[in-house]
Parts: sequence; structure tokens; C-alpha cells
Amino acid sequence: MSAQEGRKGLDEAIRRIEEARKSNSKSLDLSELELSNVPTSVWELSQIEELNLGANRIAAIPDALGQLSNLRELVLLNNRIAAIPNALLRHGSAGTGQTVSRNGAIQGPLGVAIAPGGDILAANALNGNLVEVTPNGRQVAVKTLDRSGSPAGAGALFGLAVTPRGNGVYFVDDATNTLDLLH
Repeated sequence: MSAQEGRKGLDEAIRRIEEARKSNSKSLDLSELELSNVPTSVWELSQIEELNLGANRIAAIPDALGQLSNLRELVLLNNRIAAIPNALLRHGSAGTGQTVSRNGAIQGPLGVAIAPGGDILAANALNGNLVEVTPNGRQVAVKTLDRSGSPAGAGALFGLAVTPRGNGVYFVDDATNTLDLLH
């Protein structure tokens, strides 16, 4: 990617952010802009409920994410997913963080949640699988949640939340336009 192409992506992101500010939009799509960082003006959009940062080159999400108090969905598909040490207490940058897990059963992770035992649950966008990963990065379980589409499960899963009692996982299945429960 050239510097000029990178600048075009940033310019487009700034245009979309300004449009969201003016319209008081609850969603903001900054996907596929070749962004390596999230523009700081995003953090001023406190009304945002859905933020799509997919298919960029983002390796770290700043602590400023906490300023988006209404955020319900954060899409990071096709970006590197990393652990940020002391994320809630950090006052400065963590750099790019550290990769927890990659490859193997991880195929386009689009949603993540923390299970009651501390393992990480990742919803794959590329094959409809839910993957359980230990905090040290070992992939320990795979469960197919969606088989629709071609290839099976492609693009269907995003958004995960553990039930309040910790005995199930809510997931969004975009292929069937449903909110489902796995228990």
C-alpha cells in the first residue's frame, strides 16, 4: 500500500466520522480503509453502539475505547487480535500487545467473550465455529454454531456474550438474522 492510498483511507475515515457526528448515527463503519490506528475523533462519538473496524491493519485498540459508553458491538474481523496487558488500569500505550492465539481453528475471529473459567471464546466469521482458547493461547475446543452459506458458516457469526449465570453463550447469527443461545 502506498502512502497516498493510506492517506485516502484516513481521509475517508475522517469523512465518515464527521458524518456520524452530524447525523448522531448509532453505527459507524470504518472497515476496509487500510487503517493501522483508530482515528482519535472516533472516541468523541459517545452515541455509537456499533463500530466496524474490520479488514484494516489495526493491531491495538487504545484505552479510549472505554469512552464509547454505549458501544454494544465492535467488529475487528481481519485485524490481529492481541492481549493488552493491564488494559483497564493502563494510562499509556501498550504498543501492539501480544498475540494470544492464531491459525489452527481460529479463522477470521469476529467476536470474543470471556467464559466464566477465564478462557476466551472466539466466533469465527469464516466457518461458523466457536473456538475456546485458554489465556495462554492453547485452542481447547471447537463447536460449530452455523452451517449455512458457502462455505458453510461463512460470514454468519459475530457478537458473543456469556449469559449472566455463566451457563450459556448468546451469539448473533447473521445468516439467519437471529440471536441464539448455546448452552
